[in-house]
Amino acid sequence: MGRNGSLGKDPAITPSNDPQPFGFDFDARGHAVVSEAASGSVSSYDVGRPGFGVISPAVSNTQAAACWLVVARGYAYAVNAASGTVSSYTIARDGSLALKAAVAANTGAGGTDAALSADQHFLYVRMGGGVVSSWAVARDGSLTALGTTQGAPAFGTAGLAAN
Repeated sequence: MGRNGSLGKDPAITPSNDPQPFGFDFDARGHAVVSEAASGSVSSYDVGRPGFGVISPAVSNTQAAACWLVVARGYAYAVNAASGTVSSYTIARDGSLALKAAVAANTGAGGTDAALSADQHFLYVRMGGGVVSSWAVARDGSLTALGTTQGAPAFGTAGLAAN
């Protein structure tokens, strides 16, 4: 990308570690963290030129369908849609990943999106039917359930944003 936001003519293509990369976010140092739905894992990449270099390939969480992913203060959270769980990972300074908890939280139903509050102290997961569940994010990356609410109409909405 150019400084003015324009796109280059020759994109750099980096194959994913998984045939179904799904969600992604960037840590504070600019490493890309990617959820991998087919293998129930998360990978991290060094974003450089001319592409992405693999840091941690496919760190499994033993759950199914790692789809939505958010990064907060040195931790990554993958929402596992088919398992009804959230997995947590630690992110080292070099961007390498380690599984912190295969089940950091139970969503009860498959999540359909995730978002963090602006201060990164709260995690929100949108479930089917427009229900939104929330967790407090502790300094050590652990999650404490805060409850659920009807966040949006059951039909005709998609996505989740938090402030």
